[in-house]
Amino acid sequence: DKELQFQVFEPKIGEVRIETDNKALRTKDYVIRRELLFKVGDVYNENDIRESLRSLDRLGIFQEVKALPEPGTEPGTLLINIQVVERRTGLASVGVGHSNIKGLIGFVDVADTNFWGTGQKLNLRVQFGADDSYELGYTNPWIGSRRTSFTANLYNRTILRQAVSEDTTHLYDEERTGGNVT
Repeated sequence: DKELQFQVFEPKIGEVRIETDNKALRTKDYVIRRELLFKVGDVYNENDIRESLRSLDRLGIFQEVKALPEPGTEPGTLLINIQVVERRTGLASVGVGHSNIKGLIGFVDVADTNFWGTGQKLNLRVQFGADDSYELGYTNPWIGSRRTSFTANLYNRTILRQAVSEDTTHLYDEERTGGNVT
């Protein structure tokens, strides 16, 4: 009789690094780390790695996200390199036009889905000319250490409406002012 002995080896995560191909990572380190389902000291789990990458991808602020495990500095540990490539998250647009009814009109639209690299969203739209309107929105996807989000929107809009009766057509402005918080 011969005896075969073997040892089951479960590697632990010894270090997690965040790397980028970009010149400088705009997104704050904590924004990426809070999406990770694993931490230093955990047993390596491929499902947690895969779900963490999906969560990072759903943020919409990265073009590419991947994890590259490699041997750690201590025996039995792995170094997890999280590599991200950021996408452009800012938007700015300006438009000017002319209407026979309203005259000269224009707008300015500014938005960022990774405001100051925090994963927060901010948007502002101002319309000017015959009727001035604005919309302002803000979203924070994480409040504190919990996955609780906060969104607030304010608006003041003027909408040109048309009322048609049997023999005449009337134009009128509908004004809407308000907001919401979720």
